[in-house]
Amino acid sequence: MSRFGQRTRVGQAVSDWIPKPSKTTYIVFTSSGTLTVSGTGTAEVLSLGGGGGGAGGYGGGGGAGELDLFSAVSLSSNVTVTIGAGGTAGTISAQGGDGGTTTFGAFTSSLGGGGGGCPDATRTGRNGGSGGGGSRTGTKGT
Repeated sequence: MSRFGQRTRVGQAVSDWIPKPSKTTYIVFTSSGTLTVSGTGTAEVLSLGGGGGGAGGYGGGGGAGELDLFSAVSLSSNVTVTIGAGGTAGTISAQGGDGGTTTFGAFTSSLGGGGGGCPDATRTGRNGGSGGGGSRTGTKGT
């Protein structure tokens, strides 16, 4: 767990900190968890969805997750943070999996990237935060 306004050290379960001269605290979640808020305040939230998985053989690469910046998010209670996982690897005959959606409570939702298109079956990349690449004879996702 992390506490809003409290610095946490690198290596703890879900966050690390980077102090700045303005005394702004950055909390980085690398896995799902809860931001514990004591008091009230505002925050800027940078959210990134999980990347899509690439396909095998001459398949397309997975798309990048959606990147969102939300300013002046008003915080007064704990916030559940869900980190979107990367998509699963595809094969020659199966598209790569889509990346997972990252959320910061009800404030943000960043889509995961689309999986890459496979060379033998569905050649088109999947849609997502950024579409997955098509196979050498397919089209990209959106």
